[in-house]
Amino acid sequence: VETGGEFLGAVQRSVEGGTDILVMAAAVADFAPEGFSKKKIGKESIKDIKLKKVPDIVKFVSGMENRPFIIGFSAETGPDIAKTKNKLRDKGMDFAVFNDVTEEGAGFDTDTNIISIVDYNGVYSFPLMSKEECAGVIFDHYLKRGK
Repeated sequence: VETGGEFLGAVQRSVEGGTDILVMAAAVADFAPEGFSKKKIGKESIKDIKLKKVPDIVKFVSGMENRPFIIGFSAETGPDIAKTKNKLRDKGMDFAVFNDVTEEGAGFDTDTNIISIVDYNGVYSFPLMSKEECAGVIFDHYLKRGK
């Protein structure tokens, strides 16, 4: 898939086919260009680029009938976990995994991470560990809290 719309369609088809759990670790853009050109656009002809909001995939799936258990991710640039708590409620996730990408050893360009799992019962914080260990912690939390 190359666009947020294509990604939404692929997720929708998978979920409708019967899915127990959806782990949304992909960072899909919130906005996309309003239109596309099949030919080159000269730089002198561009005055501005109009954007449109892309549908929120997690929110869409959480509203589906017979939806799966939903785990989302919330990569933030700071320690404030309030945004993640809001995302959890607003998007209808079952739990969210928070990480502050500005922390040393956490984020995208490293084999380690520092995570907190946020659900409707509280926040569960974990120390620096390998991303493989993070996956185990997340799966264990699903097994304890899952449907």
